[in-house]
Amino acid sequence: MRCPLQSEFEAALTAILLRAVHRFLSAFKMLFRLSENVLMSS
Repeated sequence: MRCPLQSEFEAALTAILLRAVHRFLSAFKMLFRLSENVLMSS
């Protein structure tokens, strides 16, 4: 039998991981757009 605290911890961990991945992806997209602009303007 699993204790509710563990599942709560897992849910929090999953949420944090998803947020981190989302942040990383949006930062990557911004960097990609910036480099594209630099290449186009030069």
